[in-house]
Amino acid sequence: MDLAELIKKSRENAGFSQEYLAEKMGVTRQTVSDWENRRGAPRRRRLAELEEILRLQPGALDVFSYPGVAIEQRGTGYFSADVRTIPIFQLSDFSEGEPMRDEEHGRAAVGEEIPKDSYGIVIADKSMEPEYVAGDIVIAAPSITPRDGDDVLAIYDGCPVLRRYRPRGGAFDLVPLSDDHATVTINAAQPGMVLAVVLEHRRKRRPAVT
Repeated sequence: MDLAELIKKSRENAGFSQEYLAEKMGVTRQTVSDWENRRGAPRRRRLAELEEILRLQPGALDVFSYPGVAIEQRGTGYFSADVRTIPIFQLSDFSEGEPMRDEEHGRAAVGEEIPKDSYGIVIADKSMEPEYVAGDIVIAAPSITPRDGDDVLAIYDGCPVLRRYRPRGGAFDLVPLSDDHATVTINAAQPGMVLAVVLEHRRKRRPAVT
């Protein structure tokens, strides 16, 4: 299901006519029709207003506003069966380097170029700010070999982390982007491993700047 279908389905589920929704949004009925028929889309700054009118959770429309970036919350059934999706986890859902599949928090729509073993991770800390903030989602693939400068999901001392990968001889550094966190060197004295390489970064909606 894409943005147009979600707007139409949500409007119908709420019992609203196109005319009523247009009036609430301060647009014409033709504009709403265009949204529902892929001839246009609401401006991003008005998505929160539309979500509130349609009684959707915050961010439900925002993640649909870019092709291939859709997120399905568990149990919503937004996606049709022919959309390829991957599971979304939190870092706390990992055990011994593997995500606990019964802890899945939702699913993300992805393109055919994304490896089949990929999964999404919800960012929950500040160690990779300002590039990554809490609520962002990264799509990561365990089958990809990391290269210098890649952002990776790694584990050391039993803790999974998101870091920038910097190889050095027979070791490698896990580098945070925030100055408040320290770089960790993975070697014989400090065991650790890369679990997956980040392929995509899907940003949580940022507050509008006024």
